[in-house]
Amino acid sequence: MQKNLFIVMALVAGLLVTGCSHKKTTYSGFLRDYSGLQKGPKGGPDLVYKKPGVDFSKYKKVLVEPVVFYLKKDAEAKGIQPKVMAELEDAFEKEIVKALNGAYPMVDKPGPDVLRIRIAITDVEPSNPTLGTVGAVMPAGMAINLISNVTTGSSVNVGSASMEAEFIDSETGEVIGKVVDHIEGSTYDTATLKGKWGHTKKAFQQWAQMLRKWLDSVHGRNGS
Repeated sequence: MQKNLFIVMALVAGLLVTGCSHKKTTYSGFLRDYSGLQKGPKGGPDLVYKKPGVDFSKYKKVLVEPVVFYLKKDAEAKGIQPKVMAELEDAFEKEIVKALNGAYPMVDKPGPDVLRIRIAITDVEPSNPTLGTVGAVMPAGMAINLISNVTTGSSVNVGSASMEAEFIDSETGEVIGKVVDHIEGSTYDTATLKGKWGHTKKAFQQWAQMLRKWLDSVHGRNGS
C-alpha cells in the first residue's frame, strides 16, 4: 500500500511539471481586429498590441465600458443568470477601482486625457467546488485531475476564463492597444473552493493588477 502511494505521488510530481504550465489562447470575436497581436511580457497578458508612436502617458483617466461575458462553448453551465452577471460585472469593476486606487480616476465621459477600455471575459467556465475538492484531498483523484490537465490543457472542475480588451482614444475612437489573456484554475488554489465563480473572480483581480502595472509603466511610476 505504501509503495503504491509512493508511485502515485511520483506520477503526480511529474504531471505537475508537464501539465500546470500549459496556457491556451483562443479568440472569441469580441475584438474588431486581432492583427498585430504579439507574445506578451513575462507576468503579463498572453498577447499584446500597442500602436507604434502613441504616447500612452497622456491618458490620465480611464473610461471602462460595461463588461461583456461569454461562457465557454462546452461549459457544463450553458448560461449566466442576469443577477449573477451583474454580480460578476460589479466584482470586476471593484477590482479595477481597487487596483487603480485613485491614481487613474475612472470617468464616464470622453476627453483628451481619457483612455476608453472595452473588455470581454470570454471562455468562462465555472468551477465545481465539490468535484474540485476531490482532486485536492484524494491522491487517486489528484492523479486523474492532473492527467486531464496534460491531455486537455485544463484541470477539470477548477474553472477558467479568458480576457480580451481594446484600449481606445476616447475622443477619436482609434484603437491604440489590445490584449488577450487566458487563466486556468488550479486544484490547489483556494479560489476554486469559493463557489463556482471563485476562480473567475480571482482572475478579475489578476487582470486589474495587470492594468495598474501597465499604466504605471507608461507613466514612469514603477508601481508606486
